[in-house]
Amino acid sequence: MTAEPARPRRILVVDDEQDTLDLTEAILASKGYEVLLARSAAEAFEQVTARPDLILLDVMMPQTSGLEVLGRIRETPVLARIPVILLTARQQDRDIVDGYRDGADYYITKPCTPAQILYGIELILGRNSTERAG
Repeated sequence: MTAEPARPRRILVVDDEQDTLDLTEAILASKGYEVLLARSAAEAFEQVTARPDLILLDVMMPQTSGLEVLGRIRETPVLARIPVILLTARQQDRDIVDGYRDGADYYITKPCTPAQILYGIELILGRNSTERAG
């Protein structure tokens, strides 16, 4: 009996800027991740039903901010354990502290490099794999 191949890690990218979505999708797909995209909070909540392994979430979005999305994720028991990385142009100390206080697992400020994004993802997914195994 052979084991089924593991499915690629699924990452939901939430950002209202199409260029950011396209670039991030290309970076992640090139590393073998399955990428889901959302341009708004509403789309994010539709996509989160696919149970991503991680969410990359912009903070500054129209209608509903990324911090509000993060709060709703953390308040929903079936979603609360999904790791969330905030990927945002907000870089003041207060913004970063607020992001972690609101439940972010990691915080990346824009502009950033592909290496910074991949480092954050591997840091969080690696940590969570270890936590689940232990």
